[in-house]
Amino acid sequence: MNADQAAALLDWIRRRPRGGTRLHAFFATLYYCALRPEEAVAMRVQDVTLPGPDAGDQWCELLIHTATPEVGEQWTDTGEIHEERELKGRAEGETRTVPGDPALARVLRQHVEDGGWRPHSPGTSP
Repeated sequence: MNADQAAALLDWIRRRPRGGTRLHAFFATLYYCALRPEEAVAMRVQDVTLPGPDAGDQWCELLIHTATPEVGEQWTDTGEIHEERELKGRAEGETRTVPGDPALARVLRQHVEDGGWRPHSPGTSP
């Protein structure tokens, strides 16, 4: 998939009537940062460092610290659909920092401004 195709697909997702803006941010994070879906689901607004809108360097930074795969409520101790786990192939408590393309910074900034992503929103992906 080239950049134009990805942009067209992300735009189509964003325009979906139910959940389009949430899914737009989710899939943009997967595309621009090559995250695993369970890593993107585990992200919270405090895990992202966004540059100011007028900053010369518009790259953002994501701190990935957990993965939250969907395993089904019958398979978790809490009855929740997702289960929080350590990062795949990393030691317990280890994190990784991922640079985010300026296009992703714009998407995430807009998502936060629109109220679609709030601090401490369990189960709400970017």
